[in-house]
Amino acid sequence: MRKGVRREWKWDRERSLRLSSMYFLYSPWQTGLYLLMDTFIPGTTIRAIGCKIILDELNAIPLYISFVTILSLREGNTLKESLNRTMTQFWPIYSMDLRVWPAAQCINFLYVGSAFRVTYVNLVTFIWDIFLSYTVHKEPEIAARERRLEDPISFKKKNIPFDSHDQAIVG
Repeated sequence: MRKGVRREWKWDRERSLRLSSMYFLYSPWQTGLYLLMDTFIPGTTIRAIGCKIILDELNAIPLYISFVTILSLREGNTLKESLNRTMTQFWPIYSMDLRVWPAAQCINFLYVGSAFRVTYVNLVTFIWDIFLSYTVHKEPEIAARERRLEDPISFKKKNIPFDSHDQAIVG
């Protein structure tokens, strides 16, 4: 978005329903995973919590891949378009996950009782979903600018032109 230009915000009901429906697929899986972890990795020792966090992070990889792919397919994209979108969006999502979820899960496994784990995770997930929604739906020029800021050297090598507002000039 150009500096000084305001866009009118409008609630996209279809987008909200698509995102919400994805969690009907993932919530039972997550609940089962927490029950299994509490059964097979009991306790709140550093080792137990570390093992649970590693398992949770390993579990996140296929969830994010399927999340972005299925969401893209539900938006009417082809399989090829959906897989391309997944390839470009997976690392930004997962790298942010690695900054947020290990700390959130450490609190979860250390202080939250088993009966309230899913509730706690759902509260954190509410905020996380805002990030996911933004990441999955942001405009291409914003994504290009953010990638340029993250890795300016590779953009200079590719000679990607940018305008005076530091936005990628697309096609």
